Amino acid sequence: DEIRHCWAMLSVNQRLAATRFEDAVLIGRIRSGVQELFEGQARLRHLGLDPDCRGKSGGSSSFFAPSVLFTDAFDLPWKIAKSKENPDLIIMDPDDQPSLMTLRPQLLESDVEVFERFRRVLPDFLRPSRAT
Repeated sequence: DEIRHCWAMLSVNQRLAATRFEDAVLIGRIRSGVQELFEGQARLRHLGLDPDCRGKSGGSSSFFAPSVLFTDAFDLPWKIAKSKENPDLIIMDPDDQPSLMTLRPQLLESDVEVFERFRRVLPDFLRPSRAT
């Protein structure tokens, strides 16, 4: 409750500053993990298996579709392009990517949305731990 209260007292700009991640190593590791996940899904599709990368609306596959946190909460910009010869292929230069990740604007503007989104994926997010 104290964390929620502190969050509610911050302005949107203060929330953005507090949740702006510009650590090149951290962002590089996140990008690497997401890329490995996406490559694994591409291999599954190549084998004729559908890793269910469709969004809730049934639309086209998203680079971040497998991760609810990336889809719903974080803005991790990528410089990418699609191949004209193979539309399922995403082209990018891993050495030329922004080292920045932020929360999405709708989460910054709400007093409760960020906590609700994280709890959907992490049910014990910010809950007190039990003594053992």
